[in-house]
Amino acid sequence: MLDRRQNRPRTHGVIIRRTWPDLERNHVQRYFLEFPELREYWHEGKKKFTLPNGSEIHFMFAENQQEVDQKFWGPEFYDIMVDQAEQFSEQELLTIKTCNRWPGAPMGECKTGLFFNPGGVGTEFLRRVFAQGKFKDNENPEDFKFVHLFGWDNYVWFESLGISPKEFYAIPDGLKKGEQCAYGAEGNGPEFFCCRFHLFIYRTAEGRKLNALPPSLRAGHLLGSFDSFAGQYFAGVWDESRIILTRSQEELLIQNWWPRWMAHDPGVFHNASIGWAASGRVPPKLFESVFGRTIQDSVDVVVVYRTHAESGSEETALVRKCAGSMAEHEKRRVQRYFLGVDAWEKNSSGHSVSERIADELRRNGLPYCEQADNNRIGGWRLLYAMMKKTCDVLAGCMSPTREDDDWDDEGGGYSVKTPMLLISADCENLIQSIPMLIRDTKHPGRAEDVLKTPTDADDDGDMLRYLVKSMLRAQLTAPLEIRAQEYYESLSPKADMTAKSVLMAKWKHQNTPKKGSPWAARQ
Repeated sequence: MLDRRQNRPRTHGVIIRRTWPDLERNHVQRYFLEFPELREYWHEGKKKFTLPNGSEIHFMFAENQQEVDQKFWGPEFYDIMVDQAEQFSEQELLTIKTCNRWPGAPMGECKTGLFFNPGGVGTEFLRRVFAQGKFKDNENPEDFKFVHLFGWDNYVWFESLGISPKEFYAIPDGLKKGEQCAYGAEGNGPEFFCCRFHLFIYRTAEGRKLNALPPSLRAGHLLGSFDSFAGQYFAGVWDESRIILTRSQEELLIQNWWPRWMAHDPGVFHNASIGWAASGRVPPKLFESVFGRTIQDSVDVVVVYRTHAESGSEETALVRKCAGSMAEHEKRRVQRYFLGVDAWEKNSSGHSVSERIADELRRNGLPYCEQADNNRIGGWRLLYAMMKKTCDVLAGCMSPTREDDDWDDEGGGYSVKTPMLLISADCENLIQSIPMLIRDTKHPGRAEDVLKTPTDADDDGDMLRYLVKSMLRAQLTAPLEIRAQEYYESLSPKADMTAKSVLMAKWKHQNTPKKGSPWAARQ
């Protein structure tokens, strides 16, 4: 930033972070330390350096979308640098980018630099455009350039070893193509100076710490994988090599008689996400033919075999589109349709989205919609346990540590009855979204929840939670007549028959589906 301001007189640049303390500590104070001569050009009130050639370096922060809108609609900056860009949402980063312009600057001369680590509300967007190279709408691939840097590229970690920056960067990388370590994977060169990678993991405290992490976390924290990073909710259990089914495995595994159901996280201006699942018990012989591994006892599995996500479609039109993609025999097998809680809210005229969706489902031969189980923490706990069990069973080391599957009560471990979770390779949007879900460390007491973010991953995650948790709740709910008997027996023995009759009538009114609804017959 300083170099470009000195070489481009009378231009302005800005360095941005989420909060002022981080900005001051990591940038302003570093400028004072490394360039003490700049102190006389600092304006404390305006938080900027004004250089002798008329150029300015501004330091700005924005803690939320409202502050981003207030501060970055209108200004002009020749260069923008956003530090910890993963802390900003896609919409916030796009708003900041609008002020990256300067009168008379040649096309492509104004630059925006996004400096980030995997993990945070912006990770889904950053991974898509930089790591995956996938672009939407009017995004121009030529506008994006990704430089992947690692811990062993940062000289700061190696200063204590007594080598100069010039000597340090003359050492081969160790992993990059053309710079592989001459001593192989173990890197047993003299004092590990064989390459920067082995020097990092064996001779620096930071490198040793990262290299000692479990494999699933090491991949993200040390090797920079976008599928495994700090704060990731399913870190340690999301293993695509075990959870994802190939097309041939899916066709072999799912049996015709298995029950099927659907879940729907509605949305119009943000992504709506719909998923299909099937569930059954897999005997050892079938398990071996599908996975090539032997098990002693049958296991329950839940297979998410199809997903669909899109924005901009009216709810009933989306239901009609998805129903149209299903064969009639598949529709007949679908037993439940779980709909997100937002769809049940009444509007000013006393109607809800769920009513319109219910009518569309009936017209297309699908079951009446039911309100999805929205116990967020219980749902995420269940998904975590199912993924954990899948990985353990396929690794041949299943170790159940709980007796029940009441995930609303407490989390941790899985039981013998906890089903495995498997996802079809065709569910690309869901597979991309699951690694983007991060723990909610912003709100006290919500560390077991997933942080709500305005992203496609959030919508897909909610759909998956509805799909799995709602069906488990339905399976654990006894038939109506059994629940009625249990309620009757719970009434006080001292109550007379008239009082019991009144209480039973009230209970049945509250718990019996309305007559004439497509779902009433299914009860």
